[in-house]
Amino acid sequence: MTHDVGDHTALVDSGRHAPRRGRLAWVLLTIVMVGGGTAGWWLWERGELAGDEAADVRDRLTAANQRAATAESRILELTAGALRAADAPP
Repeated sequence: MTHDVGDHTALVDSGRHAPRRGRLAWVLLTIVMVGGGTAGWWLWERGELAGDEAADVRDRLTAANQRAATAESRILELTAGALRAADAPP
């Protein structure tokens, strides 16, 4: 079974721009892949930084809670001492 392809020069002329379109498609695909990879990396790093910042905030919050508990205990001791002194007979 044979196919009549017509004039060979007509095929060459009509397909002359096909390699450019193919090359352009590969260039665009490469740009999209590099851009997507860069965006993915940036989002990953941003997530890592957010995780590190969250850990720092958690540590500072824990330390602040401990300081607040210590201050609260001290205030309660002082208040109890002042109340005992006020209730004491002169």
